[in-house]
Formats: sequence, C-alpha cells, structure tokens
Amino acid sequence: MNMNNRIPRKFNRITGKMLINTSTDKINDMLYIYKNDYGYLTLNTRTKKYAYCFVNMLRNAEIFELIEVEV
Repeated sequence: MNMNNRIPRKFNRITGKMLINTSTDKINDMLYIYKNDYGYLTLNTRTKKYAYCFVNMLRNAEIFELIEVEV
C-alpha cells in the first residue's frame, strides 16, 4: 500500500485533515496549507491559527490525510 501523499511543487492551496495530535493540531482538525518563501504555512480551521510545518509531515499518509489540492 502506498503510504505517501503527493505534494506538487506548485499549488494554490492544499486541504487536508490531521490524523494525529501535535503541539498545534488535534486529530480531525481541518488544515489549509499554503506555500510561501519561508515554507509550508498551515491554517487550522478550528483554532484559526497559523503555523509552519514540515513537508514530510504532509507527505506521510499516517499523519495527514490529503483531501484536495488546488493548482
């Protein structure tokens, strides 16, 4: 089974769901991810807070469920 989410180099927004608890997110939190000059910026729709995350976290299907990629 493929356990990787494919993150394209160029995109407008990624929508997804967290599958684990982290220091800023809880299980089932919906995230909007944007890419800028500093990295991958996430907006947690539950808390309305922004945070940066590692792209490897987004690629891991056991941590993050990729729902939609807007190109």
